[in-house]
Amino acid sequence: GMQGPQDASWFASFSDDESTFDPDASDSAASSAPAVPALDSGGLAGVSDVDLVKPSEWFQESRSGGPHAAWQTFYPAVPGLHPDGPAPPPWRKDATRPGYAQAFARGTVSIHSGEPLNKDAEWFDDSVAQYDSFGRARAPSDASARFYVGWQERRRNTTLTCATPGCMANATLKVVDVKKELHHGCVLSIAVHPTDFADEFSREVVEWFTANEEIVSKGCNPKQSGCNAVESAQLFPCAADVLVDDMLANNGSLALAGKLSPMVDECPVDGNLLSAVVTVRCLVSQRPKREDPPAPRPWPVSTPAPPTETRFNATLRCKEPGCEARAEIALAPPNDDASCILSISLQQTDFDGKLGDVEGVSEEVEWVKINGTEVKSHARPGRNPCKEAVKQGANATAVAAAAAAAAQSPFLLVSGQDVTHEARRGPFNVSVKISVMVDECGTPEGDLLHATAVVVCSSNTSA
Repeated sequence: GMQGPQDASWFASFSDDESTFDPDASDSAASSAPAVPALDSGGLAGVSDVDLVKPSEWFQESRSGGPHAAWQTFYPAVPGLHPDGPAPPPWRKDATRPGYAQAFARGTVSIHSGEPLNKDAEWFDDSVAQYDSFGRARAPSDASARFYVGWQERRRNTTLTCATPGCMANATLKVVDVKKELHHGCVLSIAVHPTDFADEFSREVVEWFTANEEIVSKGCNPKQSGCNAVESAQLFPCAADVLVDDMLANNGSLALAGKLSPMVDECPVDGNLLSAVVTVRCLVSQRPKREDPPAPRPWPVSTPAPPTETRFNATLRCKEPGCEARAEIALAPPNDDASCILSISLQQTDFDGKLGDVEGVSEEVEWVKINGTEVKSHARPGRNPCKEAVKQGANATAVAAAAAAAAQSPFLLVSGQDVTHEARRGPFNVSVKISVMVDECGTPEGDLLHATAVVVCSSNTSA
């Protein structure tokens, strides 16, 4: 036979009479699951031996309301101040997702005769039973708006309007930026201004409203005429709090549409036979920033940094006995702690000794000067490649070749001369002079003096 009317609990909905509505109070499998004791500071009640295999409850840690709200916790549990009072709502395995949820605590309501007239607070409203003795509220599930602490409520609205009988209106409403924001509990409501909706046979209607091509209202009939100025200013609901979370998941927007029946043909509002207001309400939060983990640090290597170095070469040459050659050195040290060193190498020509028995007359480099300051004097390289070749019985061609080969084994005239100070002040001069007795066995180019000056500025610090 047919059953009689069912109460709210039959529909797994809120069934707590005059108590304050709570979305977590719906009758579900979770509320009837066996209760699980909250964990104390030593672990699951009665299980503290670290050598034992722990049950799944031992690993459970309940969600926190952070700085925004104080919620009861599964771990760590906090004993109540009044152990003789009502116990906090129990924790049960969640039937819809992994983990545990705190069940809704219902007060005891009875009307038996003979009961004392004084009633506990939860007899009047179950919401009182959701608090522990510290004043912490029951931990909400994600079905409750309390779960979204720190989120902001956002409202977005637009209009759907068109002016002719049987017309269709379209609009797009951007609600959230899904790349940057999270959203929850987004609901859509649509209300229309009454225009020509007074037909008693229900032919003057809004045939449908859609959001992202899904019907959210069908056959909406305000049953009022907008020919009356007072009634046309009112709004008649065609859809109320339609959940649109999933519709917003792709791009955060709703493509809205509405269509009038052809029978709606008079009493427009602001020139429109269809004049509807669409409102969307959402809870919105910024997406947490996900930073890439830092790259692994390379293993430290103790090798010193390569020196920073600048280099300048200059040639000093002249062709006459007793001549002087000069060159300008122009380079800047790479940084403040760089040092600059000068070296000069000399090609052997006629430097094989004294001339006869004349004292003080020698085949030599008389001096080397830097910016006019003498840094070396009376250097005697000691060779004449041409005479060496003649002594070995060579012909003129071989003698010339010997002179050319001398360039491959130059004499180090100056070595390790510090010119840092001169280099920092700008270009400086290096000059070399040979004695008048150096008069033969020149280079293939005819130079009696042919030297190369090299300045190297280096540092172990990058510029």
